[in-house]
Amino acid sequence: MPKRPCLHVCLSLYSVYVTTLTGEVLELGALTSVRAKDIAGFERYFSQLRTYYFDYKYDIDTTQIFNIVLYVDLCFLLPSACTPCWA
Repeated sequence: MPKRPCLHVCLSLYSVYVTTLTGEVLELGALTSVRAKDIAGFERYFSQLRTYYFDYKYDIDTTQIFNIVLYVDLCFLLPSACTPCWA
């Protein structure tokens, strides 16, 4: 059986790709919730996005939507006087 020396590299790249794609889908879901004025939906999406934004911040690049979603979350937190869990 031939050895596959780059298999672990390919799996690692695939894992990063899937992680990035999942984060982008969640970002689009969060923005769609904002557009539909569904605050609870936005909070669900953002709670899942925290993993991608803060746990994987060294593994994946930030997207263009990152600042927008973070800004919207801060706008939701200000009126309720909540402390952000990422602070």
